[in-house]
Amino acid sequence: RAAQLLDRLMSGSPLPDKPHLIPPKKVVARKSTDVVISDDRMVTNALRFIREHCAEIVTVEDVLDEIGVSRKTLELRMKRVTGQTPRNAIFRARIEKSKRMLRNSSTPVGEIARICGFRQSNHFNTVFMRLTGMSPGEYRQRQIASV
Repeated sequence: RAAQLLDRLMSGSPLPDKPHLIPPKKVVARKSTDVVISDDRMVTNALRFIREHCAEIVTVEDVLDEIGVSRKTLELRMKRVTGQTPRNAIFRARIEKSKRMLRNSSTPVGEIARICGFRQSNHFNTVFMRLTGMSPGEYRQRQIASV
């Protein structure tokens, strides 16, 4: 469509009154887009650590040890920058990883839960439902249907 429009413009036709928007067929989040940029280096470092270690049984204490600050300091600064606590950031990172796996693999949901750092599948299901509004199985089915 863009080439057709360009051809018309080069032939002297006027610009259309409104832009013609073409929605993407699918958006795929890559590691490079899964980054929070902030002037607060502490928060950026905490989020990077969480993203890189979310599949492990990482805790807020692990993040604090890595960053070298008190729980209260990290919580206040993360809340200010991201609107979430370190604990919620860990869960969100795990759920984002699980969503990628649900979209791109046929790995069973229980195995995805384990790979993404959840000790129990029912806890994974609860957190997934709370953050996405649907079960992991429903999410996978919708992704398959949208392809």
